[in-house]
Order: sequence, then structure tokens, then C-alpha cells
Amino acid sequence: MLNHFCRVEQNAFQNDKQGLSDRKKVREMAEDYAYLLDQKIVTDSDLLKAISISLKTNTSVETTLINYFKVPKAAIGKSLASFHGCKFIPDNPQMPVPVDVFTDLDKSLLLKGCWVPLSWDENGIVVLVDDPSDTEKQVTIKSELRTEWVIFAVGIKEDIEAIIHRSFCQLETDDFIEALISKKKPIDVTKLVNILISEAYRNGAADIHFQWSQAPAENLVQFRIDDVLQDYMSVSDAVADDIVLRIKSMAKFNVEDSKLHKVGYIKFRRDGLPEFRVTVTMRPNAGSREEVVLKIPNPEDRS
Repeated sequence: MLNHFCRVEQNAFQNDKQGLSDRKKVREMAEDYAYLLDQKIVTDSDLLKAISISLKTNTSVETTLINYFKVPKAAIGKSLASFHGCKFIPDNPQMPVPVDVFTDLDKSLLLKGCWVPLSWDENGIVVLVDDPSDTEKQVTIKSELRTEWVIFAVGIKEDIEAIIHRSFCQLETDDFIEALISKKKPIDVTKLVNILISEAYRNGAADIHFQWSQAPAENLVQFRIDDVLQDYMSVSDAVADDIVLRIKSMAKFNVEDSKLHKVGYIKFRRDGLPEFRVTVTMRPNAGSREEVVLKIPNPEDRS
């Protein structure tokens, strides 16, 4: 799609020399955005500027319109859906990963082609793609998925990339948790804490609670979802101690101090998720390990 817009910009300047109006140029070259123009959500000049900015910043025209011209994503989706004749699907961090479909897919191939499978049922595999009208891309996708039963939906390039990154993180998470439960590999506590925060965010949890116990293997990690604490996993005493130290380090607390009530913050970044801030609360405990609560941004406050 980017090459298409390179040609769009080159053609625009050629048309300028020929004295054609902006309106005629835009209508001929940007049919994807006809709805936005018809509804006067953007002007012809806005669209030409967005195309130019997208080329300079290596972002999609859609994201440029959202970020620079404050065009609602829903309006862009309606325009794309109308042009391509299919459903528009925006990114949603709570979107489940169709693990069975991802098994044999290569991440770099999906990123390069800008497409990602979202779900499947008896009607076929729903695939989100930046340009569902591209027949060559359709053939490639069906070949990679080994089926003709594909339902195409249109999405924004950056949304598709976020879904791809998040999906492969989820697959990595599943493998990691399985290894943790089966005790097949030594535990990387840095990865474990990142996974816990990511999973809490994806599941719409408000808090992560660490319930430490005197009994081995009864140290629980719980997510509070809809005001109900739900067990996520249990960890050994050694892993529990490492979790506390890792969270202290991330929140820039004194790792040696276990006697003071502490409140701090973690600026959390991970592929496929927007950056967000985690509030960390630690309290002294009668046992050797401090009470720990991580507060995740409320689902209704997320963009």
C-alpha cells in the first residue's frame, strides 16, 4: 500500500504542473477515503498533506490522519470498509489469539505482508489485512493458510502490526507458563514478571495480587477482574522471592528494604501493547516476604 501512495504523491505533483484541481487529484487517487471527503471529515488539502507526511514518517495514511488531523478511527474504518466491501476491524488488546492457526506461521512473513489471522470457524479463517482488494496478496494468504476458505477484513497497518507482535508474545507466554508448570526449565523471573503484567492487562484485570503463604507451592498470583480475585498461577518460595526483588528493581525501590510501606511506579512497555503505568504498592509482612499489589490501568480508561 505504501508503494501505491508513493505513486499517489508523484502523480499529485505531476498533476499540479498540468493545472488540475486538488479535488480532481484526490478523487482519482484516494478512493479509499471517499467517505471522509464526502462527509467533509477531511479536505482535499488535508488528505494530500497526510499522504506526504505518511511517506516521510513511514506510517500509514490512516494513522497519519488519526494522529495529525484528529480523524476518528471509526470514520476511517467506515471509509475503508465501504471502499473494500468488507468489515473493518480495529485493534483490541483483549482479542484472543487463534493458536491453532498461528502454529506454522512466520512472524516476519506476516509483518512484511501486513496481514494476520484473527479467528476461525466452520465458515473459514478471518484474516485482517491492510489491502484486502490486492488479489496477489489474497493468493499468498490462502497459500500460507492452506485453504480457500478465507474471510478478509480490512485493518490499519499499525493495528495489524500490534496484533502480530501481541499474538507471538502470547504464544511465547503460553510456552513459558507450560514450562513453568512442568518445571522443565529454569525460570527467568524478568520474563515472568513481564508476562504477568501483560496477561493482567490483556485480561482486563484491575490489580495483580501476590498472596504469599507459609506452605510450599501455595504462593498464589491472582488477578482481580470485575472485583473478583481469580487465581492465575502458583509459584515456589524461591520464585516468589525473586518476583519481589524484580518488582522492587523495576519500581526503583531499595531492594534491601523490607520494613517500610512503599508506593512507586513502573512504566511498562511490551510489543503489541500500548505503553502504560503500573502502580506498585509494597507493605511489610509478618512473614519474610512483603505484600505486593500491582495496579493496572482500568479497562475503561484505556485508549
